[in-house]
Amino acid sequence: MLRDTHLIIYLAVPAVLLLTPVAYGDIFLTANGEEVDVIVIDVNDTATFEVVSDNFDSYTAYFYHGLTAIGIFSHIDTRPEAGEYAYVEQAIDMFQIGADGIEFPPVPGIHFIFLFEPPPEFEEFDVILKDEFWIDVDSIHIVPMGAPPDDVTPPEPDPMTWASPPEAIGHDRITMTATAASDLSGVEYYFECVSGGGHDSDWQLSPIYMDTLLLPSTEYTYRVKARDMSELQNETDWSVPASATTFSRAVYVDDDALFDPGPGDPDISDPYEDGSMEHPFDAIQEAIDAAMPGDTVIVLDGTYTGTGNHDISFLGKPITIRSQNGPDNCIIDAQGGNVGGFNFTHGEGADSVVDGVKIINIHFSVPSGAAIHSDGSSPTIKNCIIRDNILGEGGAVYCSSYSNPTIIDCTIRHNNAHGIWIGFDSTALILGTVRFISNNLAGYGTLQIPADATLEVHNCEVTCNIAGVGTVYVPYGKELVVKENAVVDFFSVEPNTKGTIQCDGLLRVQDNAEISNANINPAFASFEGNAVISGNVITTRAETPYGQLVARDSAIIIGNVFNANGDRYIDVNPQPFTGVIQDNQVFVTVTEGRNNTPPGLFELRGQDMFCSEPLCEPGLYPLPAVPDFNANTWTVEKFELLDGAKATLTKRFDYQPPYAPDLDEDVLYVKHLILGSNSFLNIGFNRVYYEELDAAPDAVVKEKPPMGYLLDRIPFDSQTEYETKVVSNNFYEPYPMIFVERVEGIEPDPTGMLRMRNLSEIDPCFPGDPRVLNARAKGLFSKSGEDKVLIRFSYLFETNNPEVGLEIYISDVPYMLAHNDPLRAEHYMKIGYLPVPAPDQPGTTGSGIARLAVFQRVISTEYLNFTDGMWLELELIGPAVSQPLAAGMGFDTGGAESVSSDGGASVLIDDWGVEVHCDGICMDVNWDTIVSEGDFLTVIAACGLPASLDPNATDSLVCLDGFFSGDGFVDPLDVISWDWAVDSGDSFLFYCGVPLGETAAASAAGSGEITVSPASSPYLSLPDALGDLLIAGKRSTSGDNSELKSKDRLYVFDNNGVCEGWSAPESDRCNIRVVGDMDGNLYQINSADGVLRLDDTNEVIIPPGEITDVNEPRYNKAAVVYVGLMGSGEDAMGRPIFDAAFDASYVYVVPVVVDPNDPNEEPYAAAAKLLLLESGEPPYQLVQLYDDPPPENDNQYRNNLREIELDAAGNVYVVNAHSLNESDMVFKYDPNGTKIQSLSLG
Repeated sequence: MLRDTHLIIYLAVPAVLLLTPVAYGDIFLTANGEEVDVIVIDVNDTATFEVVSDNFDSYTAYFYHGLTAIGIFSHIDTRPEAGEYAYVEQAIDMFQIGADGIEFPPVPGIHFIFLFEPPPEFEEFDVILKDEFWIDVDSIHIVPMGAPPDDVTPPEPDPMTWASPPEAIGHDRITMTATAASDLSGVEYYFECVSGGGHDSDWQLSPIYMDTLLLPSTEYTYRVKARDMSELQNETDWSVPASATTFSRAVYVDDDALFDPGPGDPDISDPYEDGSMEHPFDAIQEAIDAAMPGDTVIVLDGTYTGTGNHDISFLGKPITIRSQNGPDNCIIDAQGGNVGGFNFTHGEGADSVVDGVKIINIHFSVPSGAAIHSDGSSPTIKNCIIRDNILGEGGAVYCSSYSNPTIIDCTIRHNNAHGIWIGFDSTALILGTVRFISNNLAGYGTLQIPADATLEVHNCEVTCNIAGVGTVYVPYGKELVVKENAVVDFFSVEPNTKGTIQCDGLLRVQDNAEISNANINPAFASFEGNAVISGNVITTRAETPYGQLVARDSAIIIGNVFNANGDRYIDVNPQPFTGVIQDNQVFVTVTEGRNNTPPGLFELRGQDMFCSEPLCEPGLYPLPAVPDFNANTWTVEKFELLDGAKATLTKRFDYQPPYAPDLDEDVLYVKHLILGSNSFLNIGFNRVYYEELDAAPDAVVKEKPPMGYLLDRIPFDSQTEYETKVVSNNFYEPYPMIFVERVEGIEPDPTGMLRMRNLSEIDPCFPGDPRVLNARAKGLFSKSGEDKVLIRFSYLFETNNPEVGLEIYISDVPYMLAHNDPLRAEHYMKIGYLPVPAPDQPGTTGSGIARLAVFQRVISTEYLNFTDGMWLELELIGPAVSQPLAAGMGFDTGGAESVSSDGGASVLIDDWGVEVHCDGICMDVNWDTIVSEGDFLTVIAACGLPASLDPNATDSLVCLDGFFSGDGFVDPLDVISWDWAVDSGDSFLFYCGVPLGETAAASAAGSGEITVSPASSPYLSLPDALGDLLIAGKRSTSGDNSELKSKDRLYVFDNNGVCEGWSAPESDRCNIRVVGDMDGNLYQINSADGVLRLDDTNEVIIPPGEITDVNEPRYNKAAVVYVGLMGSGEDAMGRPIFDAAFDASYVYVVPVVVDPNDPNEEPYAAAAKLLLLESGEPPYQLVQLYDDPPPENDNQYRNNLREIELDAAGNVYVVNAHSLNESDMVFKYDPNGTKIQSLSLG
């Protein structure tokens, strides 16, 4: 509607004006005060008209010349209460628009289109008409015809608002549109630039304003108000300010432009260079000199050296230097010169920007050398790489004299001396993700990390201060050391808001450094020296190995909250520790033991303040109030076993004085003990004091001393666990060499294995004769205080080359030491060497079938200290693989069948683990401090079960196996070994194995599989009364005590299986079996006495004996042969006779021990043919030894011979039994001892 609004039009030719409604409602035209349908205006006539409508949004007015439309006016959403500033989008330079209207010159035959719309951004622009010639544009006025009286209110809205806030449309102009205001008296608008130095508009009728002649890349802020056109000129309040930044003006730099006569040489330039795309500058400094404030200097791809491309100064200008395609394509190379990179020394601010360049090879000798030198300035450095610069005592970024640079998404690596140096009066702001790799963060100022920003550090030292609420991230296998007097304080005034240290690698805090008010999520952390750790929330996860958060020296750990998954909060060695651990809160959640995972171990640390008896009984004890955490109590606020979780309480370390294992009475204090459904807590003969207990009905609490447990295991099924626990000698700079990687999807374990490969050193810069670099992998396992541990892993060599092997070490430091490192002997111990196995054996691909072999060895920890953790290191020996490098010079992860066919060293490793078995107990398996019938009956109860961790992984049967046989199962031979030990009368508390011969050390018990698999039957426990206990071959009288129950009986059965009676043999202990000869005579085999006649004489026909001067068949050397178990008690050696066979002339026994006289050769087990003698010492003569010499690099366990048989032809059959490496075998020999055949039973 256009009430009280008139448009005066002067036409030079007769014209007809028609109105057409385009919305709804009635529409009509009033011309010269009268309502008309059509108005015809003659040449030079003047007509005044208004458009009236009941209700419509827009109208269109058509101008006709004759029957030809010569123009169209459209107006949208006109308001009755205000004069409108309309705009003819296209107008013609053949007519003029004056204050009173439009004058049309006669232009017959031309068709015009006019649109009444708000003015566009530009003052004028062009359009092509049908006749395809250009016309210019101007505006049309709608003139108000007066104003209502007594207008005292300002226009609406009040305050003013924006229809379109300020927006840049070029490097020197910004346009904006106010909301069209309404007022009966008409409206004017005023635009004001409040910052940036732009221009105000003066009062104008249009709600649109364009500010011009502005600076590029500059932010301008505007506000707008309106007033009416009454006499009072009532004004609205200002709108909210709004800002826009002008576009930058581009200045180009190219070191080898098309018209550059000296490409790459800034001293020889294009004579027409002006910074344009066609004629760019060839030095960055030239572009800066020519740039205006707000300009962008675009540096094209290339390597920039020489004059004008070092010691670059911004000269205080607010400009941006930006690479065309990122830092890898735009390199500033100082070529080792004693020069700098960018110098900001003129008070530059954040609008002085370096974006996307790489700065390399600065060799600065002055103390404050820098690739980015900020002195009294605060530039912005973003998307840059600064690397391989030598900078005196300076840094890749050097901040001094109240500098405050901003660093965004940059990588700073391998600069010497520092990655960044911040003066005491300066700060540096991190935005996005900034990576420091092998660089120090130094100085006395502060590095600010706001929310959503990440400081990623790889093997860096921090001596400056860090603050903010962002994130410090340490990737897997990397290290962050906070040292000297650095303060990392992530305090925030916002509640529950802290900065975060996400450490998937190693965090070390040393000297007088401090970390406070942070969320710390560490995989490994060490707090050393006088470090202060306070007010933090420290959270560990299940992948964190035990004992990997350690307080040392005189560190102060105070006022922290520990959220621990299992026993993974803070560890100390109390005796040398002189620091403070106080006022912390510990919350423990146990998730281990669920989903067929090993159970958790939880170390007792508290001093018993409530036991008044000399020896308090173990158990759970309620207290009205459990004391708070301190160094004497180590109180846990909440100890929760989730549903199905399992944990065992241990006292493996001494946390309380007097620090003596035999006086160790440490206890657990817990305020709230929660046992979830189907959870299992073994308190292990310890005491637990609790304030509140919530236990599910099916939760189990036991008091059972652990005979074994899994210290830690790396199955390589998880990439996260692999990256957390394994470090290697892989490197990526200056070229990638990947020796060690985790692989999936290949046999024999597609869920994940570790692959190691030796490589030839390939340096593109030095392509001389390559040297072989050995693959090294070091795995982190839990802390250990045990004297002996069992090391076990599976392996498969991907080559048959006998030159290839695997060296195995244990270490008590997390880092790899070179062989020539003077500290290596102190921190490394070699525990074995694995050659490539013989063809067709497990562990090699020679048979064409991928079968893993097992390495296991019980080792003494000796001089190494595993309080902070145990590390196992593997080093692959042999030639390099010749497999070509993949893209990026890394390796692919192809299948095992495609690797090392050339004989290069390559091996797969799986199920890397450390176990503890029988620690300090060995034969005393029921922990009653003596070896007795109780232990013997315990072994009988477990007979038939695998000698491994039990089905619940809460205990071990390994202690029950291996005293004589070590075959991986608890079987009758193990029963016999305990029978022999009890019958001998010796205590045997710490006796863990019988050596084969004089040159072989006593070996600890063997071990079963690390992987826990369900057993065929549950564990058995002894009943309180033994009257109903029936043991095959033992007494069955109902009143027998345990001693009588262990006595042997000989039972006689008929052909129908009916017992006809029994008798007590003369030797009623240690009997193994009954055998017969060809004449029907029976003989009893006894582990202590040998082979006895089972008749009235009880004659010992083959007593234990020693045969000297034997030429043994394996090494063809002189040897001693031991028949039977030699000696007694803890001085025993050899093996009992397990089986015997007879022919008409000889007795065949197994095993005998052959001990070569050469100390370099190990004793071994064999079968023997003996000729019985009437007399002599011994009363038999060795006729033949039966031995199958193992192939070179044999990895099978062949010293477990247990049965011998003869066939009608006199051939001898010998059975070997062992659970590892397919060592269940049958050997067939002819009567003369020549092997006919060997058969693996799997």
